[in-house]
Amino acid sequence: MLSALQGKEPPLKPVIEHLLKQNPFLAFRLHLTSRSQVDVLRPELVEVKDSVLNTYVVDDSEPDKRRLTSVVSLHHVVSVEQLRADKPMVVSGP
Repeated sequence: MLSALQGKEPPLKPVIEHLLKQNPFLAFRLHLTSRSQVDVLRPELVEVKDSVLNTYVVDDSEPDKRRLTSVVSLHHVVSVEQLRADKPMVVSGP
């Protein structure tokens, strides 16, 4: 069975790729169709593929390695919100 989305680039993929390449990088939040959110705080811990976005954390036991934490379908991203630098942000570890 073929999906209606098969072969189509996710609409917000170019926006996400552009934001990841910004210098200086500014954190942003992805809003998904499930009403959940994914915060992108460090571009080196994100990988954009054809239709998914992989997020990683640094593995404390091996600091030079990353551990996959989530796989997000780019077809489910409905909006992207730039996080303001002057807004306090709490980032906690595992």
